[in-house]
Amino acid sequence: MRGALLTAWAILKDNLGNRFTLFWVVLFPLVLTLLFALIFGGASNHYTVYVYGTNAPGLANYLSHSGLFNAVVSNDSRGALNRGYLYLYVKNSSSLTVLYPPQDGDLVKPLAALVQQFLSNDSLAVSATPFGHYTYYSYLIAGIVGVISLSNGVFGVVGVVSGYYRDRLVDRLAASPLQSWEWVVSLMIYEVVIVILSSVMILAVGLALGFIPVLDLSFVGVLVLGTLMFSGLGAVIYGLTPKEKMFVAEGVANVLVFLLMFVSNAFYSVSQFPLALREVAQFSPVSIINDMVRDIIIYQQPLELWQLGVIAILTVVFVAAGSRLLSLRETG
Repeated sequence: MRGALLTAWAILKDNLGNRFTLFWVVLFPLVLTLLFALIFGGASNHYTVYVYGTNAPGLANYLSHSGLFNAVVSNDSRGALNRGYLYLYVKNSSSLTVLYPPQDGDLVKPLAALVQQFLSNDSLAVSATPFGHYTYYSYLIAGIVGVISLSNGVFGVVGVVSGYYRDRLVDRLAASPLQSWEWVVSLMIYEVVIVILSSVMILAVGLALGFIPVLDLSFVGVLVLGTLMFSGLGAVIYGLTPKEKMFVAEGVANVLVFLLMFVSNAFYSVSQFPLALREVAQFSPVSIINDMVRDIIIYQQPLELWQLGVIAILTVVFVAAGSRLLSLRETG
């Protein structure tokens, strides 16, 4: 293990002085965050309403035809919370309970007025309560954290190994006592450190945008697990590539990263995807990582065990396969 730690330290010193690496660690996540924050900061899906209670289907249809709301029949208040939607519950046509994101308080009055019109009850008792601290910026920041574990994990391994192979540094490592598993572990350690550094930068941008995340050890654990998973994927990609055609690994990494990045819930809700892509986006590894990150740093909800299980299994599979394929002494 000592060899892995020393190699990881050497890789860190070598690459943090590289301008290309600094771009992916610092500038890429910052540019991505600011670009989406500026373009889509006011365009998130804040006007979706989950409706439950008396004559919910009829009320949902009425609200959807108002031109202001997109209403869905659902009693999933947690789902509304996680997506930044409004949630209303009508009891016996006499009382209305509205839960809403704090930034959408101005929507409560028109929503209540529409419900009163639908029920023909001007004396409807209305109780409105803000919940959570969801904003598009918080949604975006949490999504970017998942994206950088993907991009740094895949690009990092492919980029470092390609560069070391091209400069024949891998030959020197192969001639040393370093074991193949120590080589792979050193790359994983390097990627974890890089992703943590990038996450600090992204969360700093979040603070500047008014988002105060709730951080604990479970957040670090999810970040490390996601990084290991995507680093393992990067190792698999490079391990399957003929070493005389390194450009193939780099091309595959680029295509895969951008597909996984944009067909996910990183930047906007899955509900905004075309129907054909919604299931793919919902269960993308990036989306699952993002859901877990959001549960921790935004919604303060317990992690879904099935999500944790899926990521754990993928991590084991990718790391095991990558470790086998990325053998230090099979580079010739």
